[in-house]
Amino acid sequence: MIKKKKEGSELIKFKRTSNNENISSFVDGLIKEFKIIQKHLSRKKKILINLIANLVINHNRGLNTAIPRSESFYSKIKTRYKSDIISHDLIVEFIDLMKSNDKYVIEKYKASRNEFGEASLYSPSNLLIKHCKDDIINNYTLLEDECILLRKKIINNNTISNGELTQNTSSSSSDEVTVEETISSGIEDEGEITQKHRKMLVDYSDTDYTRSIRSDLNEYNRFRIQNTFSLKGLPMNMLDKKYKENIQRFASVNISKLIPDAKNRVTVPLAPDHLVRIFTEDFEKGGRFYRGFETQLKKELRPFIAINGEPTVEFDYSNYHIRMLYHLHNKRCPDDPYTVFEGLDPDDGRDYYKTMVAACLNNNNEKSVLRTMRYYITKNGLRDYFSDITNEGLKAGLKLLLNHNRKVAQYLFHGDGLEYHKIDSDIANDIMMYFTRLKKPILVLCVHDSFIIARTHSDQLHRAMNKFYRAKVHKYPKIK
Repeated sequence: MIKKKKEGSELIKFKRTSNNENISSFVDGLIKEFKIIQKHLSRKKKILINLIANLVINHNRGLNTAIPRSESFYSKIKTRYKSDIISHDLIVEFIDLMKSNDKYVIEKYKASRNEFGEASLYSPSNLLIKHCKDDIINNYTLLEDECILLRKKIINNNTISNGELTQNTSSSSSDEVTVEETISSGIEDEGEITQKHRKMLVDYSDTDYTRSIRSDLNEYNRFRIQNTFSLKGLPMNMLDKKYKENIQRFASVNISKLIPDAKNRVTVPLAPDHLVRIFTEDFEKGGRFYRGFETQLKKELRPFIAINGEPTVEFDYSNYHIRMLYHLHNKRCPDDPYTVFEGLDPDDGRDYYKTMVAACLNNNNEKSVLRTMRYYITKNGLRDYFSDITNEGLKAGLKLLLNHNRKVAQYLFHGDGLEYHKIDSDIANDIMMYFTRLKKPILVLCVHDSFIIARTHSDQLHRAMNKFYRAKVHKYPKIK
């Protein structure tokens, strides 16, 4: 959706709603006041509640609400992903009625153009806050919408010139764009043709598999929203510049107004959310879980996650995809497939080879892997550690890695990394649904290759991670 936004604003979320009777009565009053035509009244009421919920919730978090005014923003949303409350004409009509004379809504900034059209920033008036704040904050929930997403890659060819990308050919614009760049800075890449991927949501026909996983995820999301989340006992110094924006993105309150306890710690309540699964190209690739706060919080903040006020523990599958590669080919995996020689730096060095393994799984040739590693070196400020970052200079490290993992080296460079995502996401689905369907359900959070659960249930999680990995791969995982 909108990537470029003014500081202190958030794009409208069409899932937000409230079942509170007072809010329903207030909206009935607005419908009479604005003399709204009675046709499709139920839908119009949903849209008004959604607008009010966004305005009040974001204001409580210290944010304005960004509402696109260009019809192109709404028309680009594919039918499968467009709920009945997504209507350009009605949303713009209702927000204009509410901001008349600044009675219910105040337009903070008029529409400004960006690649997705135009969006204005709004905040609720004091009158709207007075009538709706408590009822919305204490009683809002989320609508169910399409949670199984399929994306297709659109590829543009680019030439690297002076470290910058120059686009050669272009394709049609996409609905929701994310950029994956394997671009490096280095003399060797000058003048090379490389590719820049954009991913767009597409419609698809349902199968037994998509219906099954949609049913699972809707069941999980319904249970998820019954639970509460927070960052508990967070030191005040972690609300500084490094983490503040990331925390505020998921907080349900304005974190700058939190008052620390005697130990100079705060508890940050987090807003409810729903997960989606995102597949790429087809339903045999990708499928990981996204849009939960747990996958977007900075890693250093995750130890403070509390579920229903309880502290949590996180376990992850160690060396997940490379170990899975060994197991699927009935090979014994080294204790650490990333440690290619003695004396490897435990931080930067190991992360470098971990990234290289991922590149070998996701790319289909050596040159693309070396380009990816050159980009990694530059991005992470590691240039001083390498005397030569040309292809020839980086090949030595790649050879060490391939030799260390020689039992499976022949299975690398096949570009099938997303197929491993499919396997790990199905394992994650099994783990999450196992705990959701217990007689006394327990919520589990998934961060791709790791899982978070209330500390009192740590043994159960460890056993489940073993069980469901073995069910798919027929070997024991390494869990830490």
